[in-house]
Amino acid sequence: MAHVAGLLASAVVSAVGNKLGSAIGDEVTMLWSFKDDLKDMKDTLESMEAVLKDAERRSVKEELVRLWLNRLKHAAYDISYMLDEFQANSEPASRKMIGKLDCFAIAPKITLAYKMKKMRGQLRKIKEDHESFKFTHANSSLINVHQLPDPRETSSNVVESLIIGREKDRMNVLSLLSTSNNIKEDFTVLPICGLGGIGKTTLAQLVFNDAQFNDYHRVWVYVSQVFDLNKIGNSIISQVSGKGSEHSHTLQHISKQLKDLLQDKKTLIVLDDLWETGYFQLDQLKLMLNVSTKMKVLVTTRSIDIARKMGNVGVEPYMLDPLDNDMCWRIIKQSSRFQSRPDKEQLEPNGQKIARKCGGLPLAAQALGFLLSGMDLSEWEAICISDIWDEPFSDSTVLPSLKLSYNTLTPYMRLCFAYCGIFPKGHNISKDYLIHQWIALGFIEPSNKFSAIQLGGKYVRQFLGMSFLHHSKLPETFGNAMFTMHDLVHDLARSVITEELVVFDAEIVSDNRIKEYCIYASLTNCNISDHNKVRKMTTIFPPKLRVMHFSDCKLHGSAFSFQKCLRVLDLSGCSIKDFASALGQLKQLEVLIAQKLQDRQFPESITRLSKLHYLNLSGSRGISEIPSSVGKLVSLVHLDLSYCTNVKVIPKALGILRNLQTLDLSWCEKLESLPESLGSVQNLQRLNLSNCFELEALPESLGSLKDVQTLDLSSCYKLESLPESLGSLKNVQTLDLSRCYKLVSLPKNLGRLKNLRTIDLSGCKKLETFPESFGSLENLQILNLSNCFELESLPESFGSLKNLQTLNLVECKKLESLPESLGGLKNLQTLDFSVCHKLESVPESLGGLNNLQTLKLSVCDNLVSLLKSLGSLKNLQTLDLSGCKKLESLPESLGSLENLQILNLSNCFKLESLPESLGRLKNLQTLNISWCTELVFLPKNLGNLKNLPRLDLSGCMKLESLPDSLGSLENLETLNLSKCFKLESLPESLGGLQNLQTLDLLVCHKLESLPESLGGLKNLQTLQLSFCHKLESLPESLGGLKNLQTLTLSVCDKLESLPESLGSLKNLHTLKLQVCYKLKSLPESLGSIKNLHTLNLSVCHNLESIPESVGSLENLQILNLSNCFKLESIPKSLGSLKNLQTLILSWCTRLVSLPKNLGNLKNLQTLDLSGCKKLESLPDSLGSLENLQTLNLSNCFKLESLPEILGSLKKLQTLNLFRCGKLESLPESLGSLKHLQTLVLIDCPKLEYLPKSLENLSGNRF
Repeated sequence: MAHVAGLLASAVVSAVGNKLGSAIGDEVTMLWSFKDDLKDMKDTLESMEAVLKDAERRSVKEELVRLWLNRLKHAAYDISYMLDEFQANSEPASRKMIGKLDCFAIAPKITLAYKMKKMRGQLRKIKEDHESFKFTHANSSLINVHQLPDPRETSSNVVESLIIGREKDRMNVLSLLSTSNNIKEDFTVLPICGLGGIGKTTLAQLVFNDAQFNDYHRVWVYVSQVFDLNKIGNSIISQVSGKGSEHSHTLQHISKQLKDLLQDKKTLIVLDDLWETGYFQLDQLKLMLNVSTKMKVLVTTRSIDIARKMGNVGVEPYMLDPLDNDMCWRIIKQSSRFQSRPDKEQLEPNGQKIARKCGGLPLAAQALGFLLSGMDLSEWEAICISDIWDEPFSDSTVLPSLKLSYNTLTPYMRLCFAYCGIFPKGHNISKDYLIHQWIALGFIEPSNKFSAIQLGGKYVRQFLGMSFLHHSKLPETFGNAMFTMHDLVHDLARSVITEELVVFDAEIVSDNRIKEYCIYASLTNCNISDHNKVRKMTTIFPPKLRVMHFSDCKLHGSAFSFQKCLRVLDLSGCSIKDFASALGQLKQLEVLIAQKLQDRQFPESITRLSKLHYLNLSGSRGISEIPSSVGKLVSLVHLDLSYCTNVKVIPKALGILRNLQTLDLSWCEKLESLPESLGSVQNLQRLNLSNCFELEALPESLGSLKDVQTLDLSSCYKLESLPESLGSLKNVQTLDLSRCYKLVSLPKNLGRLKNLRTIDLSGCKKLETFPESFGSLENLQILNLSNCFELESLPESFGSLKNLQTLNLVECKKLESLPESLGGLKNLQTLDFSVCHKLESVPESLGGLNNLQTLKLSVCDNLVSLLKSLGSLKNLQTLDLSGCKKLESLPESLGSLENLQILNLSNCFKLESLPESLGRLKNLQTLNISWCTELVFLPKNLGNLKNLPRLDLSGCMKLESLPDSLGSLENLETLNLSKCFKLESLPESLGGLQNLQTLDLLVCHKLESLPESLGGLKNLQTLQLSFCHKLESLPESLGGLKNLQTLTLSVCDKLESLPESLGSLKNLHTLKLQVCYKLKSLPESLGSIKNLHTLNLSVCHNLESIPESVGSLENLQILNLSNCFKLESIPKSLGSLKNLQTLILSWCTRLVSLPKNLGNLKNLQTLDLSGCKKLESLPDSLGSLENLQTLNLSNCFKLESLPEILGSLKKLQTLNLFRCGKLESLPESLGSLKHLQTLVLIDCPKLEYLPKSLENLSGNRF
């Protein structure tokens, strides 16, 4: 992917140019008289940097330009290496004192002078060549980007039937737009955000064309990377007025026209592909569009920052998630015309694997589908095992789409992003570790305003906003977030550094030196004990290597030598023995990870690494002592000694590390104390002492750490008190004291921590009271008091915590009452009182919590009533009252909770009715009323809950009927009515639930029939009717359930027949009819259900026959007919079930014979004929069941012999002949069953001998 790799050139040139600028002003540079040489090189680079934008654009198609860019990049690297060498030679350790006037050795100066002369000549030649290309300067007017056609331009046109996997997102966005009337701004702006190629434009097209906006003016504007406010305005005007291309040239005129055209008119505007990041420009855009309260604007963008700037205040952008693998496979099938191929059965396994490579991007799936459409099976297999983003597929629309985002990055951010390609796919990347690597490599842009760590954090936030990084599923620990990369984004990063990165497999050691400009190396499988082989391997590393990462390695340190220019050495994937003493010679090393060292002593060689600023020795359990020489690491910023479980003491020398910002001593289980010198580490910002079980006290000097922002003391079980000096930590923002079981009280001056935002006291079992100063924590946002078992009350001063957003009091078992002052917490968003067993009521003042979004009172056993002013909580989104056993009613004011989305009333056993005002909760999305066992009826206006997708009424044993308005729940997806024992019927309006996907009527004992309107549920996928004992029939309209996948009718005792329309269920996968005692026959139309995978008819005692059409079920995999006592024969068509894997005919006691063509079932793996008492013989075709693994013939009382062909069942593992009373002999061919593991011959009284051939199976278990 050379056309992508060329995009790193401008970033390298820019960074080296800045590096030259820094070197020019250096005092040593002047002393060595190199200033003019360096300035000349800088000027030359700058002159070429001005044309690199055009060069990179042309490099996509022009090979010569790509080669020129590579030469320039290589020259820039050479300059960088030379500057590093120059810096190393100018350091005090490299200087040789010759006399008072001659301060430095002459030889290095001569060598550098020669190199500079050579490089200047090289640069001049590159510059001369660039002039022949006639590149355009970045600020040139020769190219008018406004006039260039944009191949990515979009329109509102879409074929909805071809769109896969975005129906739920469409409904969600429509719901958000329809409920936007609650937004406290003049008009609605909803951004859709996500990675390039994820389907933002497609989703916007679906919404744009929805019938909901038929009476709207609809406008589609493709914004693109060239942001032109006038062009946007004119486009809207021309589309609304229909007057063609008359353009206004002033923003004032445009704004006036928009107001005249759109004021008081319903309008939907889509702004597709917005890239502009400037606050001023975006504010101007919003101002221009703010002409009507009936205006709705949908914005698509890749940047979360842009999305948040554009969106309404307090409304999060809609984040579009990747599709699942099944959806990607459906898109590939569609784009590759899969269904029309004769070899589709062979292609499918490979196709499903290929779908996983798409990473959930529909654009990638579509591109792959087109690629595969002309390929045969062997080519599909090749794509399946290859990197699909290699040539020629990389020229598709996928990587160019992602490349657009990459092109918007600054030069330094390009370097940082590309470096992420060094990690393997799916790797969890530590934020701290990543930033320190960037710093070590000089990838953070110099700044007088921000530190390198702060800028690194800014870069990370921007990558997250662009979806180039994602938060990992691993939890954040000690303020250190973990990230992953989307597979395709990782492919892009790898492609950019294809020249700079080499991945070594140590098992395949090459004699050739690696390419000259490789600066990153990732080493795998270094499990070599042969020292000579290790030494030979180290000679192949390029001399200019800056980074080495090891994974899955066993490293013998004494045998391994590292390149002396290394800046980053990651040994985290190593089992390390005999840590290399030569490591101390890596004078440029800045980042070292050597986790799980097996050494018993702290390696002394590490203390000679004077430039080291990141050191991670986590998990080195053998180390028992940290030496005083650690104080030599004066540049250290980050020190991780977590899980060094044998460390008891930290040396006083720790206080010398004045630059230290992060100290992690978590899980140092034997650590007993900390030195007083800790207070001298003035720059410390994060201190982690969690799980230091033996730590009994903290030094008083702790209060001197004025810059500490995070202090974690969780699970310090022996810690009984905190020093009073803790109150001096003016900058601490997070204090974690959770599970400090012996902690009885807090320092009186705790209130002085004015910047404290989070304090976690959960699990402090002995904590009974709080200091009076606690109310002075004016910036506190999160307070966790869960599992404080001795806490009986809260002080009135809690009401002074004006910025508190979260208060957690879960399982404060002795808490009996709450102070009225809690109503003063105006910024409180989450309040959780769950499992506070003694709490009987909540103060009425809580009605004043205008910003409260979540209120949880679940399992408050003694709570009898709620506050009357509940309806005042206008911003409440979640109300959880589950398990409030004594709660008898809800206040009528409940209906005023206009933003409520989740209402959980499950297990409120005494709740008899719901207020009629419930129907006013227009934004409700989840309503759980399960196991409200006294509830008799529901409000008549329940159907007003238009946005409700889930309604759970399971276990409402006394509920007799449902209101007719139920059918108006147009967005309902799941309706659970299981165990509603008194429910006799469903309203005819049920058919109006057009989006219903799951209907559960399990154990509705009195349900006698289903409404004809049932067939109107076009999106129903699962229908559960098991244990509906009075259900006698199903409506003929059942066939209208075109998307039904699972139909379960188990134990419907009175069900006698199924409608003929059953055959219309084309998407049905699973049909369960077991224990339907009265079922006598199946409709002939059964054979039309081509997608049926599972058919269970077990224990249908009266079933007399199976229709011949069953042989048409080409996808059937499981057929269970066990205990069908009246079944006398199996249709011949059964032999057509090519995909059948399991056939169960056990205890079909009237079955006399099997079809002769049984052997056609080539994929059959399990055949169970146990208990077929009248079965006398097996067909010879049985031997053709080449995949059969289990054959059960137990209790076949009349079976006298087995066919000789049985020996052809090469994969048979289990043969059960238990109680085959008439069986007299076994065929000799049994000895051919090499995979047979279990042979059961118990209670076969007539069997006198075994065939000799069984001796061949001596190792098998019988």
